Amino acid sequence: MNKSEKVLLLLVGLLAIVQSVWLIAVIIPLGQVSTWLLTTIQTKQTAVETSAIVISGLLTFIGLLAIFIALMAPGKVDRLIFRFRNGQLSISKKAVENTLRAAILNQEDVTAVSVKVKMTARSQHVRVTIKAVNRDDNDLVEKGKRIQELVVAETKRILAVPVKRVKLRLKPYQTLNQKMPRQSRVV
Repeated sequence: MNKSEKVLLLLVGLLAIVQSVWLIAVIIPLGQVSTWLLTTIQTKQTAVETSAIVISGLLTFIGLLAIFIALMAPGKVDRLIFRFRNGQLSISKKAVENTLRAAILNQEDVTAVSVKVKMTARSQHVRVTIKAVNRDDNDLVEKGKRIQELVVAETKRILAVPVKRVKLRLKPYQTLNQKMPRQSRVV
C-alpha cells in the first residue's frame, strides 16, 4: 500500500468516526449538543435511537478498522535501499524484474515470460509472480520447479533478501496462439 492510499484510508476512517458522532448528536438529545442543533430533528423514539446507535457503532468500527489498516499495512516500494558505511545502494523493482526475466529466458526453454516483483519496505522480502509459455511440451512440473529454484537463487544473488513466495503459471506451447471460439449471442 503506497502513501497516498494510506492517507486516503486514514481520511476515510476519520470521516467515518466524525460521521458516527454527528449521527448520534443529530438523533439523540445530548444536553450541550442539543442547543446547537434544531430540536425538530431530535427524537425520543427508542426505535430511532436504537437504530442510530447501531449505525453509529458500525460506522465507528469501520472507521477504526480503516485507521488500523492504514497505520499497520506494510508499504510497497519500487526500490530497495541498502545502507553501508561507504554509502548506499538502491535497486529498483524494474531492474530486478528485467534481470529475472533474462535469467529465465537464458536458462529455460520458455517464451512470453512476464515477471512481476512486489517488495515491502519494513520487513525486506520479495514476492515474485511469473507467467511463461513452455516451448517444448514435456514435463511442465519439473520445468516449473527449476524455474522457481532459479528465481529464488537469482533473487538472493541480486538482493540478498529472502523470497517469501514464487508464484509461477507455466502454460504449454499450444495455448500461445489459441483463441476462445466465438459463440453465438443469445438475446
